[in-house]
Amino acid sequence: MDDDQLSWDQYSAAMSTKHADWPYERMELLLPNLTESVYAAAWTYLLSPNGYFFSLPTSGWSNGNAEEQLIIGCSMYGWDWTEISGVDCTTEPVLQTIWDADYHHCYTISVPGGNQQASL
Repeated sequence: MDDDQLSWDQYSAAMSTKHADWPYERMELLLPNLTESVYAAAWTYLLSPNGYFFSLPTSGWSNGNAEEQLIIGCSMYGWDWTEISGVDCTTEPVLQTIWDADYHHCYTISVPGGNQQASL
């Protein structure tokens, strides 16, 4: 975690303060079609570990030093496991941290361009 990111305790305290500052009645003035159930669901999500991890910045494979990188190489393989040449590794995939109740801290990698069938 970078020094400029909030810890879970800091995030939780900040979201609790924001929740108190933005009650349903205040939000309804900005969003007239907002229902109480949608408002409650949004705050339930924001106050959860998933909301915390979703708020963390996304990373690419060139961010940070080599010891901190999750992705350290770039190559693509066909369905027969032969390496495909000419892959453009200058376009970075987006790495998003998410929280899963069963698996805890997980990563989702979105591959740019027409390489959507890649196995990651």
